[in-house]
Formats: sequence, structure tokens, C-alpha cells
Amino acid sequence: MSKWHELHNAAVELFGLPKPFSSAQDEQGFLDTQTTENLRRRRLFMFVAIAVWAAFGYWDYYHYSRHEHALSPTDFHWILAWRVVGTLSLSAATAVSFTARFNDERWVNTLMVLTVCFAQTCLVAMVQIVPAPLNYNYYFVGIVLVIFFQHGTLALLARYSLFSTGYCVLLLVVQEYTTGALQINFFPAMFYLLSFTLVAWTISVRAEKVAREGYLKTLALNRKNESLELANNRIRREKQKADDALKALFDQEAKKAAQIREKTEVFTSGESQPVIEPFSLNGLMMELECLHKPLAQAKGLRLKLLQRRRDAVLNSDRELFKRILGNLISNAVKYTERGGIVVGSVAGRTTLRIDVVDTGIGIPDAFKSKIFEEFFQVDNPEHDTQRGLGLGLSIVKNFIDRLPGHRLSFASRQGRGSRFSVDCPLCVGKQLPLAARSPVAHVNGKDLAIAGAYVLLVDDDRRILDSLAKSLTLQGAIVATAEDRASLQDALERAPDRYPDLLICDYKLRDGLIGLALIEHVRAFYDWAQVPAILYSAELLRQPLNDDYLSQSVGKGENAATLMAAVQQLLSRGRLANAGEAGDDSTPST
Repeated sequence: MSKWHELHNAAVELFGLPKPFSSAQDEQGFLDTQTTENLRRRRLFMFVAIAVWAAFGYWDYYHYSRHEHALSPTDFHWILAWRVVGTLSLSAATAVSFTARFNDERWVNTLMVLTVCFAQTCLVAMVQIVPAPLNYNYYFVGIVLVIFFQHGTLALLARYSLFSTGYCVLLLVVQEYTTGALQINFFPAMFYLLSFTLVAWTISVRAEKVAREGYLKTLALNRKNESLELANNRIRREKQKADDALKALFDQEAKKAAQIREKTEVFTSGESQPVIEPFSLNGLMMELECLHKPLAQAKGLRLKLLQRRRDAVLNSDRELFKRILGNLISNAVKYTERGGIVVGSVAGRTTLRIDVVDTGIGIPDAFKSKIFEEFFQVDNPEHDTQRGLGLGLSIVKNFIDRLPGHRLSFASRQGRGSRFSVDCPLCVGKQLPLAARSPVAHVNGKDLAIAGAYVLLVDDDRRILDSLAKSLTLQGAIVATAEDRASLQDALERAPDRYPDLLICDYKLRDGLIGLALIEHVRAFYDWAQVPAILYSAELLRQPLNDDYLSQSVGKGENAATLMAAVQQLLSRGRLANAGEAGDDSTPST
């Protein structure tokens, strides 16, 4: 029974007419595609058909001249008449193929079938005029050729091709029944005609089915492309909203950075005076450590900036003093290949000395009088600009000379290392102003204690991760990012002795990860420190955290000012919780 079922399915596949699409829109789209793809081929066939049909006029004359005993002049004239009528019908169809009506697939199929049927009628008429067996030998082959051209070149819909072929078979049967024109040759003629018709039918059916399958694949691909385009547009709109939300913050911080650069450049040229005000030493040390530790670690060096158990209040221009110490630390990292750099401080009654000690190449005695000159570099006598300009210590000396009460000194041994010391006045007997206790930025009139902080971001949305990292970096924060547990672990292991000043973690990540678990993991890794955490969540309900004092939840739908206010609060709480780690005199012996 299964074999008969398989045989039935094969027969349907070979001879079954293709079914139209259930959707009228899809069916019309398929027909329009067929018209467009086959238009030029059909027009070319019409010209070829006219040429072949007219050329067979010589065939008619040739057989008339060879068989004058069987064909009378009247018979020949009738054959020529049918030949001319067929040529005119083909010419008319060709002319119509250049009109707008030829863009309608159903109308094109109807016109082609009528033209083919008329050509078959002309040939059957010639078979009737020419006596047997000449009609079978010379004109029946024309009927077969018309069927061949129709199924092989016109690419008509299968049901239209079947109609024209059936019409030809029926016409020959009626002719034989009424006139017996083919006589004994009728049966071989019908055998060949039906066999050829069967093969041609399977070709037309298969061609239309393949065309319909190809159209369905193209339609599915187009719809998928439309869906992808809609998704891309939605992503672009969301990205634009996020960019607009942070644009004001980015512009403000960029403007502030430009003002600082302008101030530094003007002061270097001697056209401005420093702004002396009290500020926190520990806050400055924390900021410098965040800025320079990644560079030291990249060279395999240890960098320690020791904080005082009781914070000292310095009386200087904070931005310029930060530039002085930053240049000294950068130089120490640059000229140290192994070992490390330690930055510490020793307090006096009215001044405080900050020492930058390295285990680098040291300074030869012959060069000690030149190291503060512009463009001088100990290891770059050729002045290769790709290795720097040699302005770092020159700028430090320039700043020190312009800051009242400041003094710069150094000691060095070649091959052993160097110590650069900066004496800075203390702000004695005064309370440290709030603005001087930590570097701040401003958003919507609120102070944000962010600059110099080490912030660890965890989020599986790369767009949000990049936006937050860029925003915090512009405010001077040192930012590390992670998208999953593996990348988070890598970030922790790269800085095992530097706990984050703040952890900002998404609530729900890929693979079922929950932000609460990741926060506990980070705090367990740095169990010797207090790590503040913000749960940055898109959930409508806030998720409770174990430690409300060092933890907050912020919704992703809230504005930037809300997030930055939480950042400020937790950074402040974290610094207070982790204060009091170093002694008063934190400089190692030199």
C-alpha cells in the first residue's frame, strides 16, 4: 500500500498542476515577477517565430516543386495563404508585446495561447490540403515544433500550456474523424504527439513549481530583511535617546577639561597666577593611584601611593599640584624596568614633604644639572620625538617656582633609582572645605565626587556599558568593565590589591546571572575592604540589598542626575568606611 502511495505522490509531483498561493497578494506578486523576468525572452521568441514561420514558405515551395503531380497550383496558393495569415497573426502578437497590456501575466498567457492555437490551426489546415502521406512527412512536424517552442521558451503557466496542447490534439482528432486526412499515419502521428505532449506537460509543471518555490524563498528573505531593518531602526532610536540623555553631561565635562587645559597652558606661559586653596592629600593620592596604576601594571611594576591615617590638608593649587606629582610618577614609571614606585609623605609643623621613590635607571652625575632643562632626556640623546619631548621635569620645575612656599629636591644613584621630593605648605588650623575633600563634577547643580575613583561596571548590554564608561571616564574616573562572570573575574584578578571605590552592576544578566550574586562575589573577593554597590536595574520593583548603607538600587529608566547622585553618595560613604589605613609618616626610608 505504501508503494502505491509513493507512486501516487510521484505522479502528482510530475503531472499535478501547481496550486495558486492562498494569499491573493502573494499570487499577484508572483505573476508580476513572472512577467518582469520573462518579458524580454518572450519578445525575442516572437521575432524568432516570425522568422521561422516565414522561412517555411520556402519549404512549401520546395515540396510543391518536387510533388507537382500531387499538389495543384490551387493547393499551393492555399498553403501560401495560410502561411501569410500565420505570419500576420504572429506579427500582430509581437506588436502587442510592446504595449502596456503585456505587463499583465494572465493577459500575456491568454495572448500567447491564442497565437499558438491559431498557428496550430494554420498547420492543421495545411495538413488537410496536402494529401497523405506528404502531409504527415512535411507538415505534421510543424505541429510538434510549435509545441516544443511553446513549452521550451515562452515560460507560460502550466494550465495555459496544457490548454493549447490539448486544443491541438483535439483538433487533429476531429480532423481525422471528419476527413481522414492523415489516413494510416494518424496513429503514429498521435503516438508521437501524445508522447511529446506528456513530456512537455511535465516540463511546464516543473518549471512553474520551481518558479513558485523561488518566489516564496525570495518573499521570505525580503520579509526577514524588513524585520531586521525595523529592529535596526528601533535600536538606532533607543541609542539616540541614550546619547541625548548623556550629551549634556559629556559636553559639560569636556568644557571643564578644556578649561583646565587652558588654565595649565596659560599658567605655564607665565600669564596667570595659581589659585591657592586647601585640599585633601588622601583624596589626591587616591586619584593619582587610579590614574597611574594601570600603566605601571602594564610594565609589570608595583605602584603604591600610601595614604595617611589622619588626612593632611595642603594649601596649594590642587590641579597644578596634581600635575606636578603626576609628571613625577609618570617619569618614574617610564624609567623603571623592574621593581616599583612608592609615593609617601612626611609631615612637619608647617609643611609636608611628598616623596616619589623608584627603583629605575637612576641619573648619572654628569646629567644631574640638566634634568630640569626643556627637551632633555637621559636615555634619548637623539631627541626621538616618538619617545617623548622631555618636558615633564621642566614643567614640574616651572610650576614649583611659581607656587609660593613650595620646594623641589631630588637624590639619585645610577643603576639604583631616584627620589624626587616636593615640599608643600600645610593648611594649619583650618577645616577642610567640602569642595576640597574630593574632586567633584557638577550635573544639574549637584556635586558628584567621581574624579579619581576606581569604578567597576558590570552589564551585558554593551551600549549601556560603553555609555556609562564614557560618562564616568570624562569625569576623571578609572573605569573597568565586565559583561559576564568570566570577564568580571578577569577584572578582579588584574587588580587583586585595589578594591573598587564603587561597583555598578546590572540586576539581570545573560545565562540567568543575578546582579545580587555578583555583588556578593566582588565583596567576598575584597573581604578586607568595604565595596559600595549600585544595583542598576530595569525592573519596576527595587530589589533589596543586604547592606543599605553601602548599597542602592537605581532604575535604568531614571535620568542621569539620579544615577550620578547615587554614585556621589556611595563614593563618599565608601571612602569614609575605608579611611584610616596608613600611618602619619608614610614615606619609606630613602
